[in-house]
Amino acid sequence: MPTPRFLILATALAVILFAPAAGASQVLHQTLRDLTLSSSDIVIGQVEGTRAHWDESHRKIVTEVTVRLSETLKGAPAEHLTLTQLGGDLDGFRYAVAGNPLFRPGEEALLFVWRDARGRAQVNGLAQGKFDITTDAATGERTVQRGLEGLRVREARALSLVKAGEQAPQLRLGDMLGEIRPAPAVLFYLLYVAGILIFVSGPATATWPTTLLYGALFGLFCYATFELTSLSLLKHWTWTVVAVDLSWGALVTAVSATLGLMITNWLAPRV
Repeated sequence: MPTPRFLILATALAVILFAPAAGASQVLHQTLRDLTLSSSDIVIGQVEGTRAHWDESHRKIVTEVTVRLSETLKGAPAEHLTLTQLGGDLDGFRYAVAGNPLFRPGEEALLFVWRDARGRAQVNGLAQGKFDITTDAATGERTVQRGLEGLRVREARALSLVKAGEQAPQLRLGDMLGEIRPAPAVLFYLLYVAGILIFVSGPATATWPTTLLYGALFGLFCYATFELTSLSLLKHWTWTVVAVDLSWGALVTAVSATLGLMITNWLAPRV
């Protein structure tokens, strides 16, 4: 039976690991897995209209976007969704926020959404969370791509960005939807926490220096399994993506495991 100390360690580690995903409107690059995990809602819908108004302090312009939903992939099903974002045009004033997605009435989009403390729905990762849907008139095939220049992507998993001067491909909507599976992503992170507890910070001999070292190695090996497999199978996967993700995996695992151990030692010291 797990001891109270072990339960505290598991809880602290899970909270630390999941905290970045819960931050929601991140400006850091997010993969499709990141967007899927950190979004409270993932929907497909058609923009019905936008309405700009002043905030409560009458200092900033806020725009509300009404979307009629046709499909809900994550979150509670509903007929409509109202998105809120800073910026807009009102009373002769324009308030612009760099990186915000643009909305046009009548357009169809795949949307990754998060909700703030007041429950207001917003596009996740600014324009990273909006993919415009285009339907081929001849074949009926539906494709997606981000509408904002500089954020267009080359493929549907890592969402690696198109290089300057490179033609942005239209990605098949079905391919992207096939990658959006929240349950396996959540299961991965639960198994990841279990692995860290068993091999890194859970043993009675664990100290913060050993946890920092073995946490980095555990993260490096786990991320390397995925990254090198992807590099061997996916045409658009690059060594640059591999290097960045391996560094991130080693860093976040080492820091999370060490912080979790230190918090546990403070709340439930070893006897």
